[in-house]
Amino acid sequence: MAKKKKILVVDDESNIRLLVKNMIGNRYDVIEAGDGDQAVTIAQKEKPDLILLDILMPGQDGFTTCNQLKAMKASKNIPVVMVTALQHKLDEKLALSLKADGYMRKPFTSEDLFAAIHAALSPKHQK
Repeated sequence: MAKKKKILVVDDESNIRLLVKNMIGNRYDVIEAGDGDQAVTIAQKEKPDLILLDILMPGQDGFTTCNQLKAMKASKNIPVVMVTALQHKLDEKLALSLKADGYMRKPFTSEDLFAAIHAALSPKHQK
């Protein structure tokens, strides 16, 4: 049996992390971080296959975290999907300019989540 891919879910709201874990936990190994600083530390150590990253978090926000992850050798090739309640097109443009590999708005369905994960993990996104 193939090894499950590992996904790091970064959100300051534990209920969102739990929701995502419940939605995808049968197909993926889910690890969690509650803020941007934790996300960077965990990404360096665990080397997840994908990061689902909230934008609005206290302390270091998702934009800053994405920029930091993409600048570091150990994590620059890990796909990052930004997950947010922000509805402005400019936020999406900023996320993609920071080399995010996808953008998904809250609220989302399990279909939205699996589609975003599949797109970010597809061979065309792998460097």
